[in-house]
Amino acid sequence: MRGIEPGTGGVRLRTSGDPEVIAELTPAAVADLGLQVGSTVWLSVKATDVSAYRR
Repeated sequence: MRGIEPGTGGVRLRTSGDPEVIAELTPAAVADLGLQVGSTVWLSVKATDVSAYRR
C-alpha cells in the first residue's frame, strides 16, 4: 500500500499496483486490519458496491 489519508467518507487507501486503486474504508476497518503504508494488501470488493471515476 502506497498511502493512507483522510477521505470524504472515512480513510482513503492508495495502492501501488497497475492500475492504482483508491479505496475508502472506515477508520475502524483500518485499525482492525492493522493497515499502514508499506503493507501488502489484497483487494476484494462486492461488484454492487463499486464506483469508478475517470482521472
